[in-house]
Formats: sequence, structure tokens, C-alpha cells
Amino acid sequence: MIFWVTVFLNALLVQTIGTIRLAWLNINADCRVMLFCPSNADGKAYTYHQKSEEYGSKALTSAVILVDRPKWFNEA
Repeated sequence: MIFWVTVFLNALLVQTIGTIRLAWLNINADCRVMLFCPSNADGKAYTYHQKSEEYGSKALTSAVILVDRPKWFNEA
């Protein structure tokens, strides 16, 4: 069972195994940021970003990275 909650351009996906994915989508700027939080301690949390052809991911190792990607998204 997968639960979806969608608020126009933002989405939250909670998988039954406990993984959480947050997605911010801006259709007008062809831009997205996603935050992946694993369900277990062995998994690595990370962010994914994409704007047109530019994309990448960063391991979530500090609060600076957690703040940087949404800030980048808001500047798009």
C-alpha cells in the first residue's frame, strides 16, 4: 500500500516500508528538488535536484545541504 498526498506543486510519498520522499516541483521553471529519507539506519538520506538539463544529488551529511537545495529551488 502506497499513500500519496499532493498539494498542487508539492508531493509527499510514504512507502509502506517506511521510506519518505518529499518532492518540490515547479512546472513553470522545469525545476524539482527531492529529499529521500530511508526507513533504516543503514540507508543514506540524500537530496536530488534538477533544473532543465542540470541535475545531481548530494548525501545529506549536514543541515547546510538540507537548507541549500530548497533555497536553490526557490531561486529558480
